[in-house]
Amino acid sequence: MSVRLIDLSMEVYRGMMTYPNVAKPAIVEMESHREMAVSIGTDKYGVNEITNHCMIVTGDHIGTHIDSWGHVKPDAPRAEAIPIDLCYGDGVVLDLTHKKPGEEITVSDIEEAERKLNGYRIKTRDIVLLRTDAAKLRFEKSYLSDHPGMTKESVHYILDRGVKV
Repeated sequence: MSVRLIDLSMEVYRGMMTYPNVAKPAIVEMESHREMAVSIGTDKYGVNEITNHCMIVTGDHIGTHIDSWGHVKPDAPRAEAIPIDLCYGDGVVLDLTHKKPGEEITVSDIEEAERKLNGYRIKTRDIVLLRTDAAKLRFEKSYLSDHPGMTKESVHYILDRGVKV
């Protein structure tokens, strides 16, 4: 059986929307295509442009990212301590696009979305994605505020099912 990996990462770029007090990513060209050819000597052989060389510096809360217990608890492991095998696996998308900004996502919302999965039941170690379509606003300031949120009960409901966190 083959495995299909789907990259859900958001694009990272200069000036992207970030939460207040979170530094925007810095993307700096260290050497242009021409400068790189000169620095490694390919220009002497008529190859005047090759790959450029960039440096990207970004914080841990930029775009698509993984939070960890270390984010809220100083002595807990941080994101780099999360085993890579917990970062991929079977996934399921719960359609919650009917939820409006500021509305709560409740246990009954989760149950209803699961019922629409043609018999699929969330199982232990599934990766559960909540589709709200809030990311469509990622280029606008309203991205920071115009989204629904989960209730404490709905978070525990999913965690108690053994999904990946």
